[in-house]
Amino acid sequence: MAQGFESYNADGSSNTRITDRLTRILGTIGPVSAAGAITVPAFAQGTPWTAILQRNTTGGFNPFRCIQATVSGTTLSWNLSGLAGWAIQPATIVYGVY
Repeated sequence: MAQGFESYNADGSSNTRITDRLTRILGTIGPVSAAGAITVPAFAQGTPWTAILQRNTTGGFNPFRCIQATVSGTTLSWNLSGLAGWAIQPATIVYGVY
């Protein structure tokens, strides 16, 4: 008998199967407020993804520098975008694979 995981919608159609690619969170970095990089060997186990959690704590519509994250191979790097005079708002980077 085959083993695995499957879930179904109320109408009986398949929702999730064991062969589906599900997201896995590998870790977080932060708060970060300057450029940097780390090596994440687990990026080789799937397709890497990142999410930046950053909010404007200066209030109103004041511009602030955003954190940008990129992945190349097993290296996760981040830097700041925006004008040099803009405020820097710390951010948390969440990363993983799917």
